[in-house]
Amino acid sequence: MISFGKDVVSNLKIALRKEWLLTNGLGGYASSTVIGCNTRRHHGLLVVPAGTSDDPGRKAVLLSKFEEVLQVGNNAYKISTNKYPKTVHPQGYLLIQEFTLSPFPRMVFMMEDIILEKEVFMPQGINAVVITYRIFPADRDVNFIISPLVAFREAGMLIEPHSDDYDLKMKNGKGFTMFHPEPELPPLYLYYPDDITFVTGGCWYHNFEYDTDKNTEKEFAEDLFDAGYFMAVLKSKTEFSLIASSEELPAGFDAGEERMRELKRLNSIREKCGSQTDWNEFMLMKAAESFISQERTPVEGFSGRSSIVSGYHWGSESKRDAMMAMTGLLISTGKKEECEKEFVRAVPLLRESIVSENPTGSNNDLVADAVEACLWMINSSYHYSSEFSGCAFIKDNLFGIFKEIISFLTGAGISSGIKMDTDGLLVSHRRKTDVPYHSLCSGVEGSAPKYGKEIEVQSLWYNALRIMEKYSKEYGVDGGSYSALADRVSQSIVSQFWYANGSYLCDFVSDWGQDTSFTSNQIFAVALPFTALPMDKAERVVEVVHRHLLFAFGLRCCGEINRYIYAGDHDHPSESLFAEKVMLRPWTLAAFIDAYLYVKGYSRVALVKANMILEPLLLHLNDAGLGYISECFDADKPNSPEGCIAHALSLAEVLRIKKKIDKLLMSSSTI
Repeated sequence: MISFGKDVVSNLKIALRKEWLLTNGLGGYASSTVIGCNTRRHHGLLVVPAGTSDDPGRKAVLLSKFEEVLQVGNNAYKISTNKYPKTVHPQGYLLIQEFTLSPFPRMVFMMEDIILEKEVFMPQGINAVVITYRIFPADRDVNFIISPLVAFREAGMLIEPHSDDYDLKMKNGKGFTMFHPEPELPPLYLYYPDDITFVTGGCWYHNFEYDTDKNTEKEFAEDLFDAGYFMAVLKSKTEFSLIASSEELPAGFDAGEERMRELKRLNSIREKCGSQTDWNEFMLMKAAESFISQERTPVEGFSGRSSIVSGYHWGSESKRDAMMAMTGLLISTGKKEECEKEFVRAVPLLRESIVSENPTGSNNDLVADAVEACLWMINSSYHYSSEFSGCAFIKDNLFGIFKEIISFLTGAGISSGIKMDTDGLLVSHRRKTDVPYHSLCSGVEGSAPKYGKEIEVQSLWYNALRIMEKYSKEYGVDGGSYSALADRVSQSIVSQFWYANGSYLCDFVSDWGQDTSFTSNQIFAVALPFTALPMDKAERVVEVVHRHLLFAFGLRCCGEINRYIYAGDHDHPSESLFAEKVMLRPWTLAAFIDAYLYVKGYSRVALVKANMILEPLLLHLNDAGLGYISECFDADKPNSPEGCIAHALSLAEVLRIKKKIDKLLMSSSTI
């Protein structure tokens, strides 16, 4: 359980940094801060998928929040909190006694002798959110007024000024009111009990300010529309729920039953944890479910297809990220069937991106990522074969396509310019403006374009060849070509990338020679299941990365000596790139631990040390996105979390490496 008392919730600066997030398995979510004050445009009580053919990952904020007033006798208590220019109003956060996430976000308010609990949860598989209020004691007359503030906009946008006669296109039904002012977005249904009255009306609330957007130099102010208000006269009733949905709910929908169903689902996740008392593992396992989104159509219901959402509050699908995250999200959590579905869905798209001269699917399956994604897919398939008994699935569904892709890369290469060179290494002849590892580590858009041979790609390439060699032996086919090529790649990596003067691996090699930048990319030469390096060089790589690049929340992408990296022409360094901010990526910490354990022989001492390295990220579960791992951290003190508050790859790798450490510790008997 995550819990904060008055020391946190009454401190505005601290409270606004802590955000909760609920998801519904469809890509929709509800999210705000622990005091209910929205600090970013992506916050909202109901945010739902609103994809189009041009933008399939688009989401819409339908219901931003509720404004609530509790009237006790002659006193009116406004329990919401909003930021306006130079002021906070109302200051409901001062009435909050406690916030808990156990497992749903819950705020406890106190006014005189009245205690009010507000709880939010999302049913799975429905674009709906349930807000439940509980009032104690129930022996006094209490009037409760709740006003829905609606947005009806894309999650990444802000509302432009509207006229005062804004038409919500409202329709009333039995127990609900529906609004549909924007035809290109889903409608909003508000359901309420029979003994609660909804009074239509409406006015604009002007100049809400979103601090997080403001701090990231985005537009940060907007107006929200008050669609009316609910009036509840509470005498003997101590609990009621309001439901917001983007669809008409089926007859007999019961919020209490849905809550119990969700609790049972979460309890089943807890039962799968290695230890029933390991709260960190439970939070990671629970959060992992949030990134698996089911596809549903209005007519047919669930299609059976799922996808991996790369992050919240933004982020759609990235095949490369999905392949990298599969091991943590699906394989280590025992989701064999879901993993197989993701393989089957991704393989033809990635194959087309590489083999086809006119690849499609450019929205999220970027051609520039295709080779790396395929190599990560082969790596994930290795973890799949290790985790689940039997290998028929890989043999029947993946092995043939893996062979085709590798054959293509070793032959003509793709027209956009990536193929195997005579030394066995993969060489790229295209200007890569989205280099996978530099851009992920630095956070700088379009950083470090590369031409030539990258160490991380060669490491993945060697690893894939050894995996294919292993599969060939298991399936009774000749794998000699993979073995011979892997030997050649290993020799080329050592001879071309090893920088003797610094005793580390160069970042990449091109016609200009070695780029001797000291970067974290070299850790993949040791971290993957198969390494091309002899042990002495592997130990040296881990040693220098540990000494110069290891920080609490991830690996720094480069050392201080390489603070400025090359961009554009290789003989003209661009000081604007990289000069402002360097990021730490949590998922790189897992790669480092893999490498560290390998060179230390998986000793118990090394495993204990690995746990210590991981500890700061586990503590981070109680900060920023509560129960999640952030996308990145500022490399400079105080290492502020940035980017998505819930990042699939970050969480997947932390979960994977934690489970690996725990499993090895259980089986270890010597120090």
